[in-house]
Parts: sequence; C-alpha cells; structure tokens
Amino acid sequence: MTERDLDRLTKPVLAHRLLTRTFLLMAAHPCTRAIWQRAYELAVGVWGDEDIMTTLHGRKATINFANPYPFYAKEFANYNAPLVEIIVLTSRALEHKVQVVDVGAAIGDTALLIIERCSYCVAALDCVEGEDRFYLTLEHNLEGTIAKTHRAVLSSKVETVSSLVRSQHAGTASAQGSAGVRATTIDDLLAGGAPDVIKVDTDGYDGRVIGGQRRS
Repeated sequence: MTERDLDRLTKPVLAHRLLTRTFLLMAAHPCTRAIWQRAYELAVGVWGDEDIMTTLHGRKATINFANPYPFYAKEFANYNAPLVEIIVLTSRALEHKVQVVDVGAAIGDTALLIIERCSYCVAALDCVEGEDRFYLTLEHNLEGTIAKTHRAVLSSKVETVSSLVRSQHAGTASAQGSAGVRATTIDDLLAGGAPDVIKVDTDGYDGRVIGGQRRS
C-alpha cells in the first residue's frame, strides 16, 4: 500500500472522528450547530460514499461515512430505547429468553444496540437485510455476536418485488428499484416457531413484511 493510499484511508476516518467528538458540544447552540452541519455536509461531499471504522454501542463497526446514525444516537440518549424495553418486558412476561427478528437490519446498528443493552434476555437474534452492500457490512459488524444474518427481501408472500435502493440517506434503502428481486416471507425464512419480537424498518413496506408472519 502506497503512502497516498494510506492517506486516503486515514483522512475520512479522522474527519468522521472529529465530527463525532465535536457533535454534542457544537449541537448545543444554533450558531455552532450550523457550523458543524456545514462541516459535515462538506465532508460528506468528499467522503460520503466511503466506509469507515467507528464505534457503535461499544463495538468496532464499519459504517458509511454519510450514515447519520452515530449522531442520532449521541443526540438522543433514549434513541430506540422503546425497542429495548419491549424486548425486556416480553421476556419477563413469557418467563424465558425471546427470539427477536430485525427486518431491514441495514449495517446492524439496531442489533448492536440490542446486544449491548439486553442480550441477557435474547435467545436468538435474526437480522434480515436485502440490500447487497448493507448485507456485507451487516455480516462483518455482527461477526462473533449472538446475531444470525440473512440476505433476503421479505414480503407478505413469495413473489417478485422491486429491488432495494438507497433512498433518504446512506443508512436506509427501500423497494423502489427498477429491477425485480425474489421476496420470501418471515415464515419461510425462519424455521420453527414464531418470533417473539419483530422489528421492521423497510421504509413503507412494513405491513407487507408483517403480513408474511402467520405462524403463531
């Protein structure tokens, strides 16, 4: 690897680290937040499509530079806390560890949150992602954890649906592509009984995903 190649790898990581560490301080005031936002936009314009290494929920993880999740998690201390509470309360009510399914798992940020905060009450964590680049990152980020990854697109039945494409920002994808892909159902994807908790984040297709889970 040449010095130039190393320099290209280092700059986005350092830039993202600086943005992350200054975010809370600068976000507290409108003027400084505007400065931070402008710096973020400029950095995204240069490195937005690059993958960098950062820390998510106590673990080293790969994330797309433009993915806003690290900043959401910093600004909102209870971001996604209701999901954690649902998992814990379901486990208590059933009096056993629960099976959790994360549909639209993207790079694994929600799974890493679950692992950090309530893995003690999770018997199985199945993460489903159908966008190719997200899936590869998901698989890497969850290696060695309790999570099992599945590369699949889900619907209410086995059918052909629009392919997944990046939509609102680098952290999400939805079924709006021009190509067709084969979709399956939660029931067909997961053998055995029904999951205890299902989290779905599929940008408007949540109802169709849930419609494919009929096993009780």
